[in-house]
Amino acid sequence: MKKKFFAFFLVVVILLGIISTEVFAFSPRTTAPDYQTYASGNPYPFLIGNCTWYAWARAREILGYTPSTFNGNAGAWYSNNINRGLFSYGQQPSVGAIACWDNWDNNTGHVAVVESVSENQIVVSESGYNNFYFQTRTINLNNIGGDLRFLGYIYVSPYKPLSPPTGAWISANKSLGAINESITFTCGSNGATGYTIGIDRDGTRVLTQSISTSFTTSFSTKGSYTAYITAWNGVGMVDSSTINFRIYDDSPINGWFSADKTFITVGETVTFKYGIENATYMHFHLDPIESYTNILGTT
Repeated sequence: MKKKFFAFFLVVVILLGIISTEVFAFSPRTTAPDYQTYASGNPYPFLIGNCTWYAWARAREILGYTPSTFNGNAGAWYSNNINRGLFSYGQQPSVGAIACWDNWDNNTGHVAVVESVSENQIVVSESGYNNFYFQTRTINLNNIGGDLRFLGYIYVSPYKPLSPPTGAWISANKSLGAINESITFTCGSNGATGYTIGIDRDGTRVLTQSISTSFTTSFSTKGSYTAYITAWNGVGMVDSSTINFRIYDDSPINGWFSADKTFITVGETVTFKYGIENATYMHFHLDPIESYTNILGTT
């Protein structure tokens, strides 16, 4: 009896999996929608071609049911969603999410729907932007705000990862580099769809940038640096531990010199040890009678 029940249960699970895959396969919109379909039941009926009119109808199309009204102008959608507890929200792009901007007033602004996500850019569908009834637009995540303030994403769709990424890490191909010398960073995690690197010099942020799993750059200022990455996907993020590296200029630094004896007799051996960072040439001077040049080494 248990075996028959298990077999039946397994078939049901498989069928449900097939049905779920069929129902929740995301289909990006790349062409203008049917006006009558989007206008029917739209809570923004007098704003045809407006961004809120389109985004609400597109959310309904994605969800397959009529969502709650977000209320207000586009710039108020993000905070209204939070205050009313309608949908989850965050700063990571996800297909089907509503991207929200405002004019620094939590009132006027813009909303668009994310149709695809890549390493450092998203493609949105929208209406009303630059007076278009419908268009798709590619937005670089490094400049997602543009002339507006980017607020975040409202995750109205089920098409996001089931859990935040884990195990974020970063490494560099060198821990000491010269000014303008290339340094390559490599990173990774479990379950991330994108990465952002943060680099500080002497405690001050000098770089924040979306990257792939490999990133090469150089630095024009000497100092002590730290770097880490934030790995993210549609439902969360995780930071890696920091790594340390140092950038030096072309001048020799940190020179040192020592001898194993401070007093010797004639014919007795003495050992000198010395070193200096960044040096390609050394002059060793033994006062008052010996002088050696072009000596490199530590003894």
